[in-house]
Amino acid sequence: MAKPYLVWAAIALSVTLAACNPQTAQTDGENSTSSPSPETVTDPSATVSPAPLQAKVELGTIQSLQSGDRACYVEVLGASGSISKQLAGFEICENTDLVGQPARLFYEPQSIQAASCQGNPECRDRETVLLIVRAESTATPAPAAQASATQPPATQTPVPVAQTPTATPIPTPVPTPIPQARAPRGDYMGIAATGEDVYYNGIAFQCGDLPPNDRCWSRPNVSYTIGNDEVFGIVDCQQMVLTEAWVGGELVAENLSPQSEAIASVLSLACYEAFD
Repeated sequence: MAKPYLVWAAIALSVTLAACNPQTAQTDGENSTSSPSPETVTDPSATVSPAPLQAKVELGTIQSLQSGDRACYVEVLGASGSISKQLAGFEICENTDLVGQPARLFYEPQSIQAASCQGNPECRDRETVLLIVRAESTATPAPAAQASATQPPATQTPVPVAQTPTATPIPTPVPTPIPQARAPRGDYMGIAATGEDVYYNGIAFQCGDLPPNDRCWSRPNVSYTIGNDEVFGIVDCQQMVLTEAWVGGELVAENLSPQSEAIASVLSLACYEAFD
């Protein structure tokens, strides 16, 4: 009776194992389908868009030159005071002397790698943009260095400077003593305001070759004596004044009005003789 018992025990164990195997496989399958797939990691630098370009600037001061994957990036300070970024040929970046210098920029449409390539060297996409192909500095050249002190300076012939012709003013004729055949005391005119005697000696004109309509011909030179001084004057017969009075070759008064009846008589007689 012991052997039949063992047989039935073995059969029961086999059934139990068979029932457990499908459940295990199913559990493994569920685990495999529910496991999430690993996420793809993207390089943040690959999605960074390049700085936007602005309207072209033809005159400005170059702030920086930077060689990029598509072209040379040029920062330009415009006349408005704003800085813009321009695209240029790679050869422009080689001219580092332009940095900090005012320059004139020349553009041409050129085909370069498209911005959508994001720097991928295997990308074949192209786009046409305005590209700086030439830059010329507009800075004023520095003055040439002076010659060495040991070397004598070159002799230069002075260049005559053209002078603008100016009208030469006609000098006022200086009355000169009138030659007198008689004594310096002429006709007695009376007593001056100073209490001295006044004598009229005569008139003359010193107008030379001046035209007849020159005012010099309307102003006679008069000679008279007051006290011990002989006076030479120019008479304005319209205003009845001495425009100038000279004593001993020195100008002593201008626009002198008569201060006495004796001097007034001298002026009246001079004008009468001049235009009689």
